[in-house]
Amino acid sequence: MNHSGGTWQARLHMATDMIGRQQWTEAERLLKETVMQTPEVGRVHSLLSMVFAATNRLDLAEEEANHAVALDPDDYFTHLMLARILGTRNRFAEAEREFLNAIGMCPTEPLVHGEYAGFLLGRKRWREALESANRALALEPENDDALQTRSLALSMLGKQDESHDAIDASLRRNPNDSRAHATLGWSLLHENRPKEALPHFREALRLEPNSEWARLGILEAMRARFLPYRLLLMYFMWISRLQARYAMGLIFGLYIGYVALSRVQAANPNWSWLISPVLIGYVAFALSTWVAHPLMNAVLLLDPFGRLALTPEEKRVSYVVLGTVVAAVSMLLAGILIPAEAFLSLALFTAVTIPLTSNFYHCDPGIPRVLLLVVLGVLVATGLAFTIPPFLIVDLEWRPIPIIQLVLVLAFKTASSFAWIVVIGSQFAVNFLTSWTPRR
Repeated sequence: MNHSGGTWQARLHMATDMIGRQQWTEAERLLKETVMQTPEVGRVHSLLSMVFAATNRLDLAEEEANHAVALDPDDYFTHLMLARILGTRNRFAEAEREFLNAIGMCPTEPLVHGEYAGFLLGRKRWREALESANRALALEPENDDALQTRSLALSMLGKQDESHDAIDASLRRNPNDSRAHATLGWSLLHENRPKEALPHFREALRLEPNSEWARLGILEAMRARFLPYRLLLMYFMWISRLQARYAMGLIFGLYIGYVALSRVQAANPNWSWLISPVLIGYVAFALSTWVAHPLMNAVLLLDPFGRLALTPEEKRVSYVVLGTVVAAVSMLLAGILIPAEAFLSLALFTAVTIPLTSNFYHCDPGIPRVLLLVVLGVLVATGLAFTIPPFLIVDLEWRPIPIIQLVLVLAFKTASSFAWIVVIGSQFAVNFLTSWTPRR
C-alpha cells in the first residue's frame, strides 16, 4: 500500500529511535498520535505492537500486530513484527510461519534473515540458525546481530575458532557493543574458560546494566571459579545444546540405567564392589545438579559483586535450599544417633524437595509454577504421612484414641503404597515443568 505525505514517516523514524533507546512511554504516546492521524499505515501499528510487547501487554501487542498485517498484508515488516510477538508468546509454529512469510515477501532484506536466525537459535536449531545468519551476512556483511548469532551457533556446534572469528569481527567494528561482549563471554564459558569470560561479562554489564544475558553469564563465570562447580558447568553447557526432548530422554535413560544396575547388584551381591561406586557416583552427581546453583549463589552472597548480581528471587531460593540441606543433614544425623527410622525417612523426603524449591523461578510463571507447587505439596504430604505415624506410634509408643489411630494408620499405608512413585515422579515432573514453555 502506498501512503502519501511525509509527516507519518518522520514520526515513524522518531518512534523507532525512541524504541531503540527503550523510551517506551514516549514512543507509545507518539505512535498513538500517529495512529489517530494515519490509521491506515500498517507499520505504525507494528511499532506500537513492539511497545506493548516490551511493556508486557501481550494481548494488545498481538492485536496491533494482526491489525498491521490486515492493513499491509504485502509488507514484510508487518509479518516480521507479528512473528516477534508470536515468538514472545511461545507460539513457535505460528511465529515461524510469519517469519517465512516475511522472507518470501522480501528475500533480500538482511533484517528478516537475521531475526529468523535469532528465532532458530532460541529453538536450539543450531545448523538452521547458522544458515540463516549466513544469508543475512551475505546481504549485509557488517550486520552485527547476524554476526553474533552466527558466533553463538558455531559455538553450539563445537566450531570454536570460527565462532571467535565471527565475534571478533563484530567487536573490532563496535567495541562498545554490549551484546557482542556477552556473546564472547558465553562462547568462552562453553570452552570452559570462565576466567577469560568474566571481563567480557563485566564490560557487557558496564555498557548495558540491565542486560539479563550478561548478568546470568557473570554469575556462571563467578561460580566457575570453584573447581567442583566448573566440572558441573561443563555438563550444564553440554546438555544446554540439546533440545528439551533429548535432554529429558538422557535424564530418563540415566535413571533407567541406575534402576537396572541396582537390580543387577541385588541379584549378584558379589559384584557390589564394582557396581556400588557407580550407583553412589550417580546419586552424588544427581544431587549436585540439584543443589549446585542455589548453594553456589549462597557462596556468592559473601562476594560484594555477587550480591549485586543476584536477584532477590535467587537470594531467596539460596536461603531456602541452604536451610533445606541443613534440615536434611540434621535429620539424617538424628536418625543415625537416636536411632529412629522416621528421621532417616524424613531426611530423604526433605532432600528430594530440593529440586522443586531450587527450580521454582526456572518455571514459566503461571501454570508450570502452580503445578510445581502442587507436586511439592503432594511430596510433603506423602513424606509426613510416611514418617509421622510410625514415629508417634512405634518410636514414642503413643496411644491415641481409636479414630486418630485409624487415621494415622490409613495415612501411613496410603503413603507407603505410593511413596516411591511420588518421590521418583516428582523429579521427572520438575524436569518437565522447567522445560515447558506454555503459550502466553
